[in-house]
Amino acid sequence: MSARGAARAAGLLALVSCGGKGDDTGSALPPPDVSGRYNVTVLGTSGCDGDPSWTDGWARGPLTVSSEGGALTLDFGDPAAIEGELDGRGEWRATGGFGHQGAELAVVGSGAFIEEDEVWTLEAELAVTVSAPGADPCTQDSRLTAQELQAVE
Repeated sequence: MSARGAARAAGLLALVSCGGKGDDTGSALPPPDVSGRYNVTVLGTSGCDGDPSWTDGWARGPLTVSSEGGALTLDFGDPAAIEGELDGRGEWRATGGFGHQGAELAVVGSGAFIEEDEVWTLEAELAVTVSAPGADPCTQDSRLTAQELQAVE
């Protein structure tokens, strides 16, 4: 049995020994270490008159993820970063604000880190509120995914 399979079996055993009433908040498990370098693909955007640049302009490409305990930082490159929390199931929520293309962006994100074959994938949904001078604020909803980069041996 793999280490991952053993961990799942231990988790199921713990759940059964507690009468089947598990903690559904994810707080019973320690948050995984998802720190590393990732490559982001923006899967789609909607809102803000169909202009994808409010998300695509800063989110696509390199991403540095830092996680320690339950703290999480998603750094898309200066100045685009959001901070939040990561739970024991790999689910996260984060917020942040920064300037982009002469506007102020307020970002709220959530999603999950999923591990397969010892490689993490980030799945995310972002709501980006754009406040540009002389224009009404708009919100762009975006979906993205990011694959952890692995060193070539």
